Amino acid sequence: MSDLILRDLRIGDAGWLIEQHGVLYARDEGFDESFEALVAEILADYIRNHDSECERA
Repeated sequence: MSDLILRDLRIGDAGWLIEQHGVLYARDEGFDESFEALVAEILADYIRNHDSECERA
């Protein structure tokens, strides 16, 4: 088991997370591009509104 590190998002992290969700869910579950858009919306809300004192990515 590897160590888990919770940290603030860095430049490029959001794009990578969105891409990985899109690719993996399309491959494994047959989801279309609308799922990637949903993930982007959820992540954008997190970036704009998270509490940096108690929330990490």
